[in-house]
Amino acid sequence: MIAVVTAILQAMSMTDKNKAAATKGDSAVGYLALCSAWSAAKKASTATLPTLPASTAFDEIQQFNISLATAEWQSLIDGTPGKKGWEAIKATVQQKTSAVDWSKEWPGWESAREATKDNSNQWNKNNPRGFADSHIPELRELINATANQAKSLIAELRRPLQIEGISYQQKIQQLGQQAMCGATAKHVFVGKFCKDTDVADATKSTTCAKTNNGMSIGMDIVCMCTASTHDKCVTGASGYTAGSETIKTAAIKELTDECPGTAADGELADAVSEALTATRNAVVYSGSGGTDKRIIGKAAGNSCAAAGDWCVDYSDYYQKNKGFDQIPWVKHLLEIAKLYKEYTKRLAEKTVIKSQLEALRDRVRIEYTRNRPETKLMPTQVQGQTTPTAESSSKENVCDKHHASQDNCTKNGCDYDENGKDGKKCKPKPGKENTATGTEGATKEGAEKKEEKCAGKLEDACKKDTGCNWDGKECKDSSFLLNNQLALSIVSAAFVALLF
Repeated sequence: MIAVVTAILQAMSMTDKNKAAATKGDSAVGYLALCSAWSAAKKASTATLPTLPASTAFDEIQQFNISLATAEWQSLIDGTPGKKGWEAIKATVQQKTSAVDWSKEWPGWESAREATKDNSNQWNKNNPRGFADSHIPELRELINATANQAKSLIAELRRPLQIEGISYQQKIQQLGQQAMCGATAKHVFVGKFCKDTDVADATKSTTCAKTNNGMSIGMDIVCMCTASTHDKCVTGASGYTAGSETIKTAAIKELTDECPGTAADGELADAVSEALTATRNAVVYSGSGGTDKRIIGKAAGNSCAAAGDWCVDYSDYYQKNKGFDQIPWVKHLLEIAKLYKEYTKRLAEKTVIKSQLEALRDRVRIEYTRNRPETKLMPTQVQGQTTPTAESSSKENVCDKHHASQDNCTKNGCDYDENGKDGKKCKPKPGKENTATGTEGATKEGAEKKEEKCAGKLEDACKKDTGCNWDGKECKDSSFLLNNQLALSIVSAAFVALLF
């Protein structure tokens, strides 16, 4: 751009010395300014905007989530050769959790399951469990909540950036083409270039009438540089060396091909800003009193449309204090700069979202892999069983005395196994070895009292009582919840935990 500014200053110096008569280079300043605008518009017409940031963080969170699902839920995701995928199993799922539709989520869950189901694969080596089975319900809840949060973030990250129903890139390209060639009328952008001039455009007074000025950069260059006697724009275009009273065929291409490539490098918004500054400064007053005009280039008389003129008249756009920004191709360039800056800002917001997603992923990984001490449960919390007592040991001793007699074994309340290892055929009945004789009723009665103690408590009070547990709807004894395995139920926990 510095080279263009230097060229404009040199051209201004040359034209200042030659105002008395029409000479070569009278409109060089205007030509170079419009060339900078052409280059900026051309850059926009093929602009490739930075792509949206991508992240695998959400998929990784899903992997941690699925790895903690219940065996029954994982089995549903795995499917069978004849029954695999959402469409195949949705009826089974909907019977348990009402009319849900997980068709969009299911492929992601299948991928997450595939990545984590082999305990010896690389994923499990990279993410060794730092927790015991007793921690799974708590960890599952934490990771599921994080997955819900991540779901909203990934949706926003992947949402396309659009304006008026199309991408920012497509809109900016359209505006660039319209600035170059016009939004309507004869010379619009077709294929890779403007629909160029032909023999029907030869008469300058018609083609370059005041009402047509400012519609496109390409035709403004053509109208300004088409003049008799000399190459008023010093374009270097071979067809204009000696000037031309008529507009030549393919004039847009011939004159713009000689423009310096000023906007090839650098930010699009900067190229537009510099071009508009140069062009704004090149628009000058011409005439006096009632004939005063705002033109770019130089007028020989009171018009810019005659063969002897080498200018473009923008006066109509300056009426009622509207000014330079109302010129149609200028408005297109201003909109390009605005959209480019807007896109850049929204892209930065997407980058922040990506960082937030990755922070959630890191949090999940830390919780999944950090070592935790084994949770030591109270006796009544171990699947509803008490620890061995002197009485239970005594019962085992009683059974040990009757390995030789099935009749005596069963009479003493034991089970007889003819194939018992090491000759130990008489054994305590299942469940008896860890339950003291005569305490079954007391245990049940104690559990009922504990249940009554927790029943009716509000959520906050329930959570503060170490003997109680909030199941999402009401307060219950913690051992009651464990005994019934509600946290691991496919009907309640597994499906609800993975509903994200």
